[in-house]
Amino acid sequence: MKLSSEIEVLRDTVPNKSAEELIKELPQNATMRDIFDFCKRNNIHSLAQGMIELPPPKKLRDIAATICAGDENEIHQYRNRFGEEDYRDALVTLMQKRYEAPHITRDHILATAGVTGVLCSVLIYLKNEKGGSDKVRDLGLIVPFYTYHAKQITDVFGRTPVYVSSKEDFTPDWEAIHRALFEGNGLDLLIVTNPGNPGGNLWARDDLEKLIEMTGKAGCLLLMDEIYCDLIWREGYWSPVQMDKLPKHVIVARGFAKSLAAQSWRCGYAVGDPEMIDKLMKIHDPIYISVPWLQHAIGRYITNEYEDFDRHIKETGDLMQNNWKILAPAMQKALGWTPLEPSGSMYGMFYHHVSTDKEAIVHGLAKGVGVAPGSIFWPNNPDNTGYVRIHCGVSHEKAKEIVAALESAPNK
Repeated sequence: MKLSSEIEVLRDTVPNKSAEELIKELPQNATMRDIFDFCKRNNIHSLAQGMIELPPPKKLRDIAATICAGDENEIHQYRNRFGEEDYRDALVTLMQKRYEAPHITRDHILATAGVTGVLCSVLIYLKNEKGGSDKVRDLGLIVPFYTYHAKQITDVFGRTPVYVSSKEDFTPDWEAIHRALFEGNGLDLLIVTNPGNPGGNLWARDDLEKLIEMTGKAGCLLLMDEIYCDLIWREGYWSPVQMDKLPKHVIVARGFAKSLAAQSWRCGYAVGDPEMIDKLMKIHDPIYISVPWLQHAIGRYITNEYEDFDRHIKETGDLMQNNWKILAPAMQKALGWTPLEPSGSMYGMFYHHVSTDKEAIVHGLAKGVGVAPGSIFWPNNPDNTGYVRIHCGVSHEKAKEIVAALESAPNK
């Protein structure tokens, strides 16, 4: 299907705009943000963006309001370079009570400006440690990958990552991983997202332990993006933080943008060997100056309202799973897409069975819902990966509205 005929499918859904206007608003290489903006302008539901549409817990917001309106004036000054004690101590509590990592201490934790703060600090540390970009070996991403990981590598090093393929079910392709680590230039960094984005897949413990061993032998840093570690949809999740001793080459990045819906708060953290944490602090601090004062609110919420934190995490996970349970069959019926059951994160993927990802997107829009193309999560934005992705971080009422729109949309 050519672009012009793709756009024609939308003429009934957006009748007040010409084909030329629609083509301009929905470019051939449309990103998830382009699709979200298109949906917002044209009053179409969007599940394209990775932006959770739920509020933070009420008790957390109350704590933040009390802190901000109170007399603790020093909170508005630059904060401790490693993160404030109440925040880091709360994270130690989480390690002990929730993540089965009793050996993690305050010295293993660096407060960061979200998970992005960890990634950028690691990239710049590696560049400085090796004596410049040209001294750094290749930097690897497991495919499919989070789009900004690729962008940040390219921005810091001026070159694209090495893309390491997965098997069709998103489990590790060990031959591809071995080639990347031990053949050619080799890798100085490998980034793995677990649970996966976009796939919602979980790495098995045995596989992660094997990967940790292989990267260690190859002299390669392993950065685990675990932003979705609280949004697990089945048993079997395991993290390197649970090891008796976290290897020096392993760095774990986490945050609360998704689990607490605190996306603009920019409060994340790195977990690593204390020596590495000290090195990363010296990179992170001059760039971000300090983590926002909202770290105090999160710290006190976890420490004083742990039961509410635990309840919120469970309810958020249940909500997303229930949304998936109604959205997946509705999309399959209305669009012919085959759902791939996720094991965690806030996403779900579909095989779309049409000629291009763009064609699948347009068909979704014509039925009243925006989705993300698989192409943005694969190297070089191929025309057809066979996949699209949705997010499930919406109210159940909105999910039901989308189901109703899909059921009522005419066939085209």
